This record gives sequence, C-alpha cells and structure tokens, in this order.
Amino acid sequence: MKWVLTTELAERVLGAFCMGADWQEAARLAGTSRMTLRRAVEADTVIAERVEDARAQADEVVIHSLYTKATVGKD
Repeated sequence: MKWVLTTELAERVLGAFCMGADWQEAARLAGTSRMTLRRAVEADTVIAERVEDARAQADEVVIHSLYTKATVGKD
C-alpha cells in the first residue's frame, strides 16, 4: 500500500516545519518514516515549495532571536 500525503497531513507537516520541526519530527506527526515523507514532498512541487518556505520561516525566527540576544542582551 502506497502512503499518500493528503491535504490534511500536508497542512500538519507544514505547521510542524513552521514551528521548527525537523524531517524526523514532521514524519512522526504524519505517521510515516522520514524517507517516505521526503519522497512524498519531493513528488509534489507545490508542497515542496511550501515546505521550503516553512523551514526558511522557522530559520528566520531562530536567526532573529539569536541576533537580538547577541546585540540587545549582550550575551
């Protein structure tokens, strides 16, 4: 049986990536393996682009937080 990335699962995965999840955590939330999730995402160019954007958004939050801590908090 082939695993399918439904619209509902795709939204769950995208939300996880927005919150900073890695591939392993997103796959766990989707109920599949990391490799299966990656293959499903790579097979759908729209989802792949949205995942890339979500992961970049999460990275920006971390970068901003670190920058603020380093410059404002003098840490």
